[in-house]
Amino acid sequence: MQSYCTGKGDRDNFCWWIETGLKQLGSYSPGSSRSYLIYWKKTIEDYSKHGIVKDIEDNNEAIKKIADLISEVVQTENTANAEQYFGVSFLLKILNSYYPENYFPINSEKMIDNALKIFKVDFQGLNIFEKNKKLNQVYLDKKSN
Repeated sequence: MQSYCTGKGDRDNFCWWIETGLKQLGSYSPGSSRSYLIYWKKTIEDYSKHGIVKDIEDNNEAIKKIADLISEVVQTENTANAEQYFGVSFLLKILNSYYPENYFPINSEKMIDNALKIFKVDFQGLNIFEKNKKLNQVYLDKKSN
């Protein structure tokens, strides 16, 4: 739990690294710790659980469910199961952190769309992950020229 959750003020947990520690790889500011589904809530001195884990009483079982979802994304680059529980910006931040050669360090769909427009790239019909990879390819192509 402590190696994942934000809220205790330490700087060696997964959520802190995604939000702050890896900022140079692209900013991710969810606005609420609820985005992580589980976090330490100081006012109640306990973990606060949301979304898919809100009704799981056992904290270890809750964190395992979250770990399994994130692990699937990291191991396979497949976001289908995780998208219904996590935001796409969070998932893009994870993908860019683990696969910087495949994903561009922007996780805002609006900013990705703007960048693709600047380079006159057709992105109709693509999801945010496909658009991000397309932008990364544009970057790599421009970098090699």
